[in-house]
Amino acid sequence: MQRKQLLFALLLPFAMTFGEPHSATPAESNSSATSLKSDNPPSTEAGLPKPVTSSEKALSSEATMTMTSLDAYPPSISLTTKKDFNSFVLVATFDNGVTKDVTDESNLEISDPKVAEVENNFLHPKTDGKTLLKATYLGRSVEIPITVSKAQENRTVSFNLDVMPIFMKAGCNNGSCHGSARGQDRFMLSLFGYDPEGDHYRITREQGTRRINLAVPEESMLVEKSIGAVPHTGGKLFSKDSEHWQVMVDWLRKGALDDPKDVAKPQKLELFPPELLLEGNGASQQMTVLAHYSDGTTRDVTKLTVFQSNNELSASIDENGLVTAGKRGEAFVMARFNVFTVGIQAVVIPENLQYERPALPANNYVDALVHEKLHKLRIIQSGLCSDEVFLRRVFLDVVGMTPKKEDYDRFAMDSSPDKRTKLIDELLNRKEFTEIWVMKFAELLQIQTDDNQGMSYKATLLYFNWLKDRIANNVPMDQIVRELLTSTGGTFVNPSTNYYQVERDNLKITENVAQVFMGMRIQCAQCHNHPFDQWTQNDYYSFASFFSQVGRKRGADPRESIIYNRKSGEINHPIHKKPMPPKFLGGEAPEIKSGDDRREILANWLASPENPFFARNLANLVWAHFFGQGIIEPVDDVRVSNPPSNPQLLDELARRFTDYKYDFKKLVRDVCNSRTYQLSTQTNPSNEGDLRNFARAHLRRLRAEVLLDVITQVTETKNKFQGLPLGAKAIQIADGRVSNYFLTTFGRATRETVCSCEVVMEPSLSQALHLLNGDVTNTRIGQGKVVSNLLKKEKKPEEVIVDLYLRCYSRMPTVAEKANLLASLDQEKPDDGLRDIFWALLNSKEFVFNH
Repeated sequence: MQRKQLLFALLLPFAMTFGEPHSATPAESNSSATSLKSDNPPSTEAGLPKPVTSSEKALSSEATMTMTSLDAYPPSISLTTKKDFNSFVLVATFDNGVTKDVTDESNLEISDPKVAEVENNFLHPKTDGKTLLKATYLGRSVEIPITVSKAQENRTVSFNLDVMPIFMKAGCNNGSCHGSARGQDRFMLSLFGYDPEGDHYRITREQGTRRINLAVPEESMLVEKSIGAVPHTGGKLFSKDSEHWQVMVDWLRKGALDDPKDVAKPQKLELFPPELLLEGNGASQQMTVLAHYSDGTTRDVTKLTVFQSNNELSASIDENGLVTAGKRGEAFVMARFNVFTVGIQAVVIPENLQYERPALPANNYVDALVHEKLHKLRIIQSGLCSDEVFLRRVFLDVVGMTPKKEDYDRFAMDSSPDKRTKLIDELLNRKEFTEIWVMKFAELLQIQTDDNQGMSYKATLLYFNWLKDRIANNVPMDQIVRELLTSTGGTFVNPSTNYYQVERDNLKITENVAQVFMGMRIQCAQCHNHPFDQWTQNDYYSFASFFSQVGRKRGADPRESIIYNRKSGEINHPIHKKPMPPKFLGGEAPEIKSGDDRREILANWLASPENPFFARNLANLVWAHFFGQGIIEPVDDVRVSNPPSNPQLLDELARRFTDYKYDFKKLVRDVCNSRTYQLSTQTNPSNEGDLRNFARAHLRRLRAEVLLDVITQVTETKNKFQGLPLGAKAIQIADGRVSNYFLTTFGRATRETVCSCEVVMEPSLSQALHLLNGDVTNTRIGQGKVVSNLLKKEKKPEEVIVDLYLRCYSRMPTVAEKANLLASLDQEKPDDGLRDIFWALLNSKEFVFNH
């Protein structure tokens, strides 16, 4: 048989049922070798959600549902000054979890109508005092406390509080308009309003009276262009006599003044309701946004908020904050005001979907939380994978190799119900587990030689071995991070100091610390407030100040550098040029005495429960390794606008990790023992389109180092890498600069940056061609002489095929596979044919992917 024919004969049957290769029974295999049974029962339609018929749709969903709660948002309202107002929404929740906006259908009553009044679902002040808004729907009632103060006073229009938000709402200061680096039509605003003082100057002073007309405010170019009265590249933004127009004109009439330095600033933003489960295409929910200010007041800023959905097909949101359900799925609905971005999860299910929650076993808390999310989405989880699939999967994930025949036989003979748990514990104690995670963290720490940075090969090797020692001894992750960030001394004597040698730019160090240890990309905030997250320029430079006093000098050996605390040095803000005091990212400004090592103060906070991002980030990294994607994906892009697919699960993983005193192995053990990790890749109608909620296992191409090591293992050959002895594995390479054509082609990280994107996992044509035609498979089959050695041991061709399947797939061949392959062989001289079979197995998807 020609190689191409053989390859397709092997691949096609697997591709058609890809993900859960058929596990042969001992009878099918007709071999003396022990065989593992398949624990994965055939998928059935029982319990799967089904669409209802047209006659069934005639039944009202509310007629068959029971309301379990009626909630009001915001839960309390404070109105300050005469023209203040606040919207509210009323949400009914039913026994199936569905939420419904019932604001327009509820009966409303103000307990003291002299204090406040309701008009079109808005509350307005009348006189100072307190009262209650009582809402009633289907026999249930809820009350909103209302406080009114300064009801007879008019608040002066503020540039920061009233005008600047209009620029953001109308899109004037975004990157495609006046917020771009060069501005638009000779007029520039700070991107997303990060520099209000500069914006006020540019509007009122930069070109004299060109942009504003204080004598006739309505004829100011700023106003005329906004309403489309004169040509404007951005078009008409709002109408004359609208609320936005009125605010702009009022501000100009008052002299276009800037605000005093003590003007109240937004401190927090809330988006209500906090979560949605909408039933049926077209179901809707009005949102309301509440801003909290530094003077203790609150303000309804819904009309000034920019809304966005990350999945318009499932849940769209208009400029007024109305969410409308579309196709089945989930979306994250976001609201941006000032420097704050907040969001809530919106789930959409089909109307009148027939669904009964399945009674699924839960191995641990991971499963319970995954099941809860799937229930909300009305998705049924796949069954467990077979023992054969689990054996190969856990070997590849935990130790980066496939099981040997003796591993297969021992696992097959074990009939105990906890055999999988025992195998996980065994693998966690192997040195290969350490090597896998040393490799992964070496990528994040950019361990590589770099003469330009003063990273000699000696320093690189010492740094790598330091990391390997810490992980091999299961040193808690918080301790490892503290050692890195606070390290001082020579890069040879104290290898962890190489963290400050790999990268010498203090701003880049700041960004790397945030990205590696907190999962955040804060680079945007170096030049402007982050457009999709909470971080401002102030946050960026205050965080960078922790590294402003890192000193470096040459050691006695010219290849060695000495890292020390200079005890002086500041980082200035690029706008106002003033030194920025150190402040934790998302936290408080600590007390720091002169001469203190700022890095120690940062490290003690960063690797502690006080920092909400540290444990979550490491938990997410672990999860991504075993599932092919993080609960937040990409794993190093944590932001409000990129929310976790299951926030409760991520929070619980982080809490457990903290409770375990940052013991890495305990967290890995939890993940691997979960039923969720042990699922089959076979789909059912409810989960075949799901990519984010772990309702089934997903196919994962083996990463470059593991794939090369596995090819080396099954062909019984040896690797040779620069600086390492013959037979070393690819996962043991210390220096990121050391590579070969295979590793580069299959996407090995260059360690040039800390970005998770450096590891390329997507399959490509060049990879397929290299396996088919390159020397990695062809040459190694000949060098290892696996087939020849088996035949010398007087193994029959049938037994050789079984051996090759166990090597490559960790399973027995089916009766059909074995028959087809035997028929292709020259019975007199089977050598070449068996080598072709070996080659075909190494080129198959079943070998290259973990499943």
